[in-house]
Amino acid sequence: MEEINGNINMNENNNNINMDETNNNTTMDETNNNVNNEELPIGFTMELAQHSDILNQFSTLPETEKPNIIDGAKLVESRDEMRSYVENMCFKN
Repeated sequence: MEEINGNINMNENNNNINMDETNNNTTMDETNNNVNNEELPIGFTMELAQHSDILNQFSTLPETEKPNIIDGAKLVESRDEMRSYVENMCFKN
């Protein structure tokens, strides 16, 4: 994982971020592999790590939908706004 201009480049070679190794929740590693090296804003990544239910939903989205959510996260300008953005993401199930 490398930080670029406040964003985290989640690449397939990074295997060291796990949300919770003791349960069946999606790990940040699994999300990392599912995003296909898309740069994730660090605040977005940190908020997803705090909301395992939302992380699980995000990780199951079709690859065609993830870039729209990531692009929206890149427009967020504060920690509180990012928390609100992540907590209010709507997923079609």
